[in-house]
Amino acid sequence: MRVAIFVNNSMGELDWIVPYIKQTSLDIHFDIYLYHKRLWDFDIQNKTDNINIICCSNYKNTVFLDTFLDNLYRYLARKIPFDINYVSNFFDFLRYFSSLFIILKYQLKYKYDFIFRDYNLKQSILLYKLSRKSKKVVIYPHSTALMTNYGKKPQLNKIKHAIFLENTEYHDRFLPYYAKNMAVVGSPGLDVIRQKKITNKLNSILIITRNCDESFFGFDYDSSFELLRTILTWAKRSNLEVDIKHHPRDNRVQEWRRVSESFDNVKEINGNLSENNNSYLYCLCYYTSAFIPSIVKKTLCIDVSPYRSIYFKNLPYHTWNNGPHHEFSELKLLPIIEFDNFLMLNANQKKNIRDSQLNALNNIYPVDSSKAIDNLLIKHSK
Repeated sequence: MRVAIFVNNSMGELDWIVPYIKQTSLDIHFDIYLYHKRLWDFDIQNKTDNINIICCSNYKNTVFLDTFLDNLYRYLARKIPFDINYVSNFFDFLRYFSSLFIILKYQLKYKYDFIFRDYNLKQSILLYKLSRKSKKVVIYPHSTALMTNYGKKPQLNKIKHAIFLENTEYHDRFLPYYAKNMAVVGSPGLDVIRQKKITNKLNSILIITRNCDESFFGFDYDSSFELLRTILTWAKRSNLEVDIKHHPRDNRVQEWRRVSESFDNVKEINGNLSENNNSYLYCLCYYTSAFIPSIVKKTLCIDVSPYRSIYFKNLPYHTWNNGPHHEFSELKLLPIIEFDNFLMLNANQKKNIRDSQLNALNNIYPVDSSKAIDNLLIKHSK
């Protein structure tokens, strides 16, 4: 079986699928297409013989045309009063039309049994051409995240596909458009962690920050910086080491660093937390899905975001009802506890929360994800 994996414009599109590539029991040859220019120097760690990286520098004409269309789309989206979905559909039509007539200097070599694409659903000229050489399309998650309480459903691109893979039945963003072919399989990355030997760092805590938008999440940067200082002061006093993980798209990371640079017990970590083998005493995080791998490692995870009720008007993921609520707290994955109140919990209370989190996660995310995906490919290849 030959499978293409199309990576459109972010290496994050590989976070979810690479663990499956390394775990599948099927005889599959994977061709991974790295499309945009900023991806062309990437390689997969511990790459095996069945994985081929195709740098799309050979297809510069389509890359540059797509980049031009992206920039033009963003400009028009700011300038014209039309429904943004109509504008998006028009640009997708331009890409599709271009894919019919543009000539590739280096023709695509293979026909594929399946082409896998990330569920950001972004279209590209080369992706259109590649899809015509593939028997069936599989849409897969961007990450191990989930989103419920999404409120008004967005207008989504309707992509012809055979399978739409999902982490959990609670992620409802893509309903009802893709419900017919949706298969809940869990996350291959979580299965990898379940099989790992975990290193216990019980003298350390993990802090996960994020880009703070009061109109989207319900807390602001100034309060978040002050909270970080409070947590780091407590950790220093308690002789705890601190690993801190910043959001990769946060444009104010330097300000987070200015808070932590005066503490000599803090180390900044990078990369996907699924690949981190450490189990911490606690994971104290701002609102994010990045905590999920830590639960599998039996780390107690708490949302300590400095929520303020004045921001809770029309937030997409949050409600205020005698306090803040979001999808993770409602599913018992991540309790929202103010940091001062967290410090007052006794050891038994903390253990009960940790055990409850792990049970909830195992119920929400099915195990043996790669085996489930293998079975779906076998079924749809007949």
